[in-house]
Amino acid sequence: MNAPAWAAVACVLAACGSKDAPGQSEAPPAVEEARPEPARDDPPPDPEPSAPAPKAQLPLHARATIEVSSSYPGWPASNAVDGDEQSSWYSGSNDSVAQGRQPFVHLTFKDPAPLRSVRILGNRDPNFFNGYAILEGRLDVFDAGGRLVATITAESKGERHDFAFELPREVEGIGALRFTSTRDEGKRNWWGDVAIAEIIVE
Repeated sequence: MNAPAWAAVACVLAACGSKDAPGQSEAPPAVEEARPEPARDDPPPDPEPSAPAPKAQLPLHARATIEVSSSYPGWPASNAVDGDEQSSWYSGSNDSVAQGRQPFVHLTFKDPAPLRSVRILGNRDPNFFNGYAILEGRLDVFDAGGRLVATITAESKGERHDFAFELPREVEGIGALRFTSTRDEGKRNWWGDVAIAEIIVE
């Protein structure tokens, strides 16, 4: 092959490129698909609804009024619903079953309320710690119209003579409660009275 022919072959190879195998051509470049733009007029999704916060329960003295058979001066009925277990209500002198009377505490709810349980905490006053306990008692439950819907009797339990009254199920529309002593320690102290530390309604 003469020199001009070799030059022509070299020119063809240079134009075609030497990396491809014979009969193959370079692959076409990949084309990236364009992403569709989100519609700008679509409203944002609604947030997930959150559960309502539980309603805080008011203290008992704010939910109910209290009446008692009597009170010893300086130890009023309000002590039984003030949230302080060491401030007790004391009945008046000789107001106890042991002295022939029936001391009671009566709660009237300002708005009809659901009720499942009532706890009566025995006296915890550090100044007069012993000798004022109610040993047996009766709880009467009334609806908002004043109708008696339940009566529960129980003995006090534990060192401080506490009561725990449980209804079989939660009852709606309760208007009032009355706790009455049916046996107590009214003969174990000089004044013949009894005491309650706190009433807890749930």
